[in-house]
Amino acid sequence: MKSIALLGGLVLLSLCGTAHADDVEALKAAVSKLAEASGYSWTHTLVNPKNRTGVEGKTQKEGATWVVSKGTSGTNEWVRKGDRRVLKTAEGWKTTTTADSGDVFRPQAPPTETALGFIAAIKEVKAGAAGFYSGELLEAQTKEIIHPGGSKPPESGGIANAKGTIKFWVKDGVLTRLEARLTGHSTVGKSKMEIDHDKNITIEVKDIGSVKIDLPAEAAKLLE
Repeated sequence: MKSIALLGGLVLLSLCGTAHADDVEALKAAVSKLAEASGYSWTHTLVNPKNRTGVEGKTQKEGATWVVSKGTSGTNEWVRKGDRRVLKTAEGWKTTTTADSGDVFRPQAPPTETALGFIAAIKEVKAGAAGFYSGELLEAQTKEIIHPGGSKPPESGGIANAKGTIKFWVKDGVLTRLEARLTGHSTVGKSKMEIDHDKNITIEVKDIGSVKIDLPAEAAKLLE
């Protein structure tokens, strides 16, 4: 009887692992389909106890990507096409050599990069009805998403009690929305200041295959 129960448990564990892998692959396919679209627009909202950052973007495959970021420090607007990038300043549009940080979880990152970053950090995901997926994130990755270096030991300023949850919405095989919540606690500085982290990220994708980008003439000329 014990052998039968053990065998049954192993079969169930195997089936759960297979289901998880299948759901992860389905999410990756949904992101790939979005990346292959002729274009789309998106919003990325980041909310934490200290500030709120909102990003609106439009992108066309093999064309331009236009991003407007609004936060407590002001508004930034830039356009990228290929390896060229221009930034809107008080004096007009200017060419900039400032490179992206490479952080796929920054609000200005393409939603496909952010989604793949979250998928890679998934501990467990479950498929629900009508293209809905939800799951938990791995603790180490959650710490780093909350704050780079967060995986250090708590006594060295790292994040303690880190927890992350993620939700995805897929329609017609394409990713259209994700929501993530990441929480944790840290103690920093000689004063041992206590910080509670509560990071909420929402990305919504729209206008898939129908987005239009009409660049200002000044910006378009700099990107030629």
